Amino acid sequence: MPQPRVKLVVTGDDFGYCARRNRGMLECFHKGAISNVSLLVNGIAAEEAAEISKRYSFFLSDTL
Repeated sequence: MPQPRVKLVVTGDDFGYCARRNRGMLECFHKGAISNVSLLVNGIAAEEAAEISKRYSFFLSDTL
């Protein structure tokens, strides 16, 4: 009997916290280590993170 396919979703937390974390999450996304990110909307690099997510089609969830 065939086994059901399972998709693992790995979320990178606090995207937008700082520029260094943004770069790290972008690298992880490109390497397939994470599948989406949560945006820390009041982080010091949140605007940069939003631009990166548009450019690379990240799935974003927000964290207030």
